[in-house]
Amino acid sequence: MNEVTIELLNINGVLISSQKHKSIQNELEFDISKKPSGIYFLRVIVKEVITTLKLVKN
Repeated sequence: MNEVTIELLNINGVLISSQKHKSIQNELEFDISKKPSGIYFLRVIVKEVITTLKLVKN
């Protein structure tokens, strides 16, 4: 079972929120409905692999 860390960063790279999950599922949910509109970065960390995605919330 892999631990997955999901981090939400603002446009300046400041960490806004972080969640850790112990999951083997292919899908995880991360609620940003209460965050203001803008550009964010979503960082997903699994073991030593880090993936960063740009997210635009309207």
